[in-house]
Formats: sequence, structure tokens, C-alpha cells
Amino acid sequence: MVEKSSLLIKGRHNTVIAVRDTGIGIPPESQKKLFTLFYRAANAVDSNHSGNGIGLAFARNIMRNNGGDITFQSRARQGHHVLCNVCK
Repeated sequence: MVEKSSLLIKGRHNTVIAVRDTGIGIPPESQKKLFTLFYRAANAVDSNHSGNGIGLAFARNIMRNNGGDITFQSRARQGHHVLCNVCK
């Protein structure tokens, strides 16, 4: 569940948006593969959370093709923060 989203920086050339959730988090062993198409972390597969592993891969591809990027920080069972750097 998304807990909070914030506009961190609104500059002349880019905007940084942060989204924080309180979900199941992403275990360290799954973090390197998170943006791989069709990949879902083991704790997500074992939970009742639906998904097919394409959302973050597509989002990062779109962002990078337009000069931006998506990154994240996470701890298992503590949710995660996603940072979107959108170029104008």
C-alpha cells in the first residue's frame, strides 16, 4: 500500500518524485533483479499480492528512454522507497 508520495525537487531540467510504501519490501537477494522483465521477488510470489513482473521493468525502460531513471531502496518487511527522476 502506498503510504506517501512527495515531490522532492522541481528543477528547470528535471523533477524528482518519491513514493514510499509499507508493503512487504524487497529482500536483498532479489534487489538486483527487480527491474528484470517478468521477475517477481520470492516474497511477492509467496504472498497474496498479484502481479506479473512487468511494471517496474517497463517504467524504468520508459524513464531511461526519456533521459530519466527509477531507483529504489528497500528492506524486507519494511516497505520501500522508489525515486523517479523525470527529465523535462
